[in-house]
Amino acid sequence: MIAMLLKRIARRSDGSALVEFALVAPLLITMVLGVIQAGLWMSAYNSVRSAANDTGRWTTVEYQNGNRRTNSEIAIEARRRATTAPYGLLGSGVTVYVSDSATQSISKVTEKSLRIVYQMPNVMGFASIGAIKIEHTRPLFVKESI
Repeated sequence: MIAMLLKRIARRSDGSALVEFALVAPLLITMVLGVIQAGLWMSAYNSVRSAANDTGRWTTVEYQNGNRRTNSEIAIEARRRATTAPYGLLGSGVTVYVSDSATQSISKVTEKSLRIVYQMPNVMGFASIGAIKIEHTRPLFVKESI
């Protein structure tokens, strides 16, 4: 009698699809979220680089027009550009550093360093993936007034 019951249970396939899905679903969801996280990273990386480049152009034009901007003014402008359209990075994650280079390699030109650091949101926190930080540093060359 017990043997017949076990044979009958072994033949039944009710719920097997549900059990298979329950085994595969966590892996599938993790893979989808990983692809989304990679896309968010690429978008944020491009935004950080483009905001730094736009700030570099703005700084150069300001100096050419005779508007000498301080490092803090350049940092404020870089942060504004990074957090508004078209880049729209989250303001709480953006940190900007501007400094004069220790050595000036070109005469009558001031070299500055612009560094933007972005702490991006993480959709994979449940998978023990730590914070994701994006950094971009670029030089700014501005002609000193004569």
